[in-house]
Amino acid sequence: MAEKQKIIIIGGASFIARHMLKQLVSISHYDIKVGYHNSFPSEWNQITNLKFQRINLFDIDSLSELIVQDSIVLNFVYLNTNSENDNIRATQNLLQVCQAKRIKRLIHCSTAVVCGRSHTTEITEETICLPFSDYEKTKYQIENIILEFSKLKNIEACIVRPTCVFGENGKNLNSIITSILHGNSLINYFKASLYGDRKLNLVRVGKVVSAISYLINLNAISKSEICIVSDDVHTNNNYRYVENLLIKKYKLNNYYLPRIMLPNFIFYFLMKIFSKSSLHKNRIYLDKRLRELGWTYNNNFDQELNDYVDSFCKKSLASGNSEK
Repeated sequence: MAEKQKIIIIGGASFIARHMLKQLVSISHYDIKVGYHNSFPSEWNQITNLKFQRINLFDIDSLSELIVQDSIVLNFVYLNTNSENDNIRATQNLLQVCQAKRIKRLIHCSTAVVCGRSHTTEITEETICLPFSDYEKTKYQIENIILEFSKLKNIEACIVRPTCVFGENGKNLNSIITSILHGNSLINYFKASLYGDRKLNLVRVGKVVSAISYLINLNAISKSEICIVSDDVHTNNNYRYVENLLIKKYKLNNYYLPRIMLPNFIFYFLMKIFSKSSLHKNRIYLDKRLRELGWTYNNNFDQELNDYVDSFCKKSLASGNSEK
């Protein structure tokens, strides 16, 4: 019998990692260990064929107990409540152990927004990044540390950059849905006029999981790869579509006045005043490198978006009823 591929998941309690686990547990030729820094999600109690281990990202010995030789390491860690220095130290500790254990490949989940205030509206893996917020700067610095380490120490490393990920138990898109359904109609009218068909850069969590799975199983890669995961080629991935979907689905009152499509320079000006990173409402991200590597994903974006909206609204209604 062939030896099982060892998969190490670090930051297993994160949103994408939890969806990743759902897929990986069904694959018999994987031997999976999950390291978690803080929380232990309750649904893990139902999984019996995984090994869970609490780790301290600031302790080399703790990481050494988790990571084994020839494994593929999936890193989903970002310490939201910690400083930039803490995040960098945790990354450096991880890389030190990966080198010592002679792992097969490191796949690090980053974010597409590291491009920051890049001047172009079409973002690919080759786009020069100009991170703006502290979050973007830290995430980009972590990427560069990993890529530099990969070159120096001859370790395979893949940086995955998903856009705005939505899916079961996620948070992205929720504030937009809530404001359209329950927000002030005057404010919503202004947003509709300002945003119009602004790209939301949504991507389904299932697509991100599929991309990472593909990188796990890819036989040969260059020593370092950067891969965007996006759904921006879909024409309905925009604010107006989501707004109209909710208006139709829940029979909301439309605005008394027709939407006035405000010119793009007003959007640009307001985003700059409020210190937002993306100043271009038509910015799109293209998953060019993944396509070059042979990956495809064809599930229906519109259907998954509809399903998510329905699921979110049902949960909100149930939560509202339970509070009465």
